[in-house]
Amino acid sequence: MKKLFLIRHSKSSRELELINDLDRPLTERGYRDAVSMSAVLKSELEMPDLILTSQSVRTWSTALIFARTFNYESSKIKVDTRIYEASTKELLSIINRIHEDFSNVLLFGHNPGLQKFISYLCGVDNGHFSTSAIAGVQFNNLSWDEISQSTGELFFLKEPKSNVYL
Repeated sequence: MKKLFLIRHSKSSRELELINDLDRPLTERGYRDAVSMSAVLKSELEMPDLILTSQSVRTWSTALIFARTFNYESSKIKVDTRIYEASTKELLSIINRIHEDFSNVLLFGHNPGLQKFISYLCGVDNGHFSTSAIAGVQFNNLSWDEISQSTGELFFLKEPKSNVYL
């Protein structure tokens, strides 16, 4: 079984008007939320096989916090520039190219792309997807290259402000 955990970057700062969007850092709350949400995911998943992230500072920082929680080597985190501002088609292309040796994948990205991608994969509108939110989608008896529209099942959804698990 393949499991894909889609994780939106943690809260980032918009205070610095002159800073490029890619360079926006996490806020203090963003760091706290990433630490707590990584612990939530660790209770669901022993160890990811692969961590993918966009190149933005806020997304890379969030992925790094999760990697530390899992004792996943930071040098193994894969940065994919296509994730930043990715459409559903682009995200699907990334997922379809994952090597079959990987079963549990964490992908750190941005909205609205992630929210739309979850709906595409599961055939349901999951509503708002807040910063630091985690959506777990499982695919029964499919290889990564077979994943397409409505082939996944949303089995895990957690946001920092809620205490409800799917």
